[in-house]
Amino acid sequence: SLFLTGGVPLTSDGWVASPDGAFMEEGDRVGVVWDRRWYPVEQTVRDPLTGIVFFKVRASGFPLTPFSRSESLQRGDLLIGYDHSGAFTRVSVASVRMVEAPDAVHSSERIDAFPRIDEVPSGMPMFNARGELVGMSLGGEKLLPAKFIEDALKMILKEGKVRRPFFG
Repeated sequence: SLFLTGGVPLTSDGWVASPDGAFMEEGDRVGVVWDRRWYPVEQTVRDPLTGIVFFKVRASGFPLTPFSRSESLQRGDLLIGYDHSGAFTRVSVASVRMVEAPDAVHSSERIDAFPRIDEVPSGMPMFNARGELVGMSLGGEKLLPAKFIEDALKMILKEGKVRRPFFG
C-alpha cells in the first residue's frame, strides 16, 4: 500500500492532487486517508508537464479547495503548508523573481521558472491567508503555481486526461 503525503483535495467528489504519485509502482495499492477513513484510488491521471498525479477516489463531501493566482504573491507574504501528518508549516515568499527551472519540459506551456519560497519538503500544498491554494512545493525553493494544477484538473474533468502541446 502507498500512503499519499502532501496531497490536496480538489473537488468534493474525490479528486486529489499529489506529486507523490510519480513514485508509484505498477500494482501498488494506492489510497487516500481523509478524516481517518481509507479511500481506494479508482483512477490516476498524470500531468506530463508538472509531474503532478491526480487521483480519483469514490467519495463525496470532500472540502473544495479554492485556487489563487501565484502572480499576486509579494515578497514576504506568509504561506501555510501542511504535510501528511497534518502538521502546518509557515513559509514566506522569498522572492517575487522566479527561480529558473533547468529541467523544464519543452511545451508551449513550458514552465521556465517558479516563484521562490523558503525551502520546504516536496509535495507540500501551500495556501495563502485566505485559505486559497497558491501552489505546491516541488522541493527546495520551487513553488508550482496553482494555475497549472487548476488547468490540468479542468482538462481531466472535461476529457479524462491532461493534454499538453509538445514540440517535436
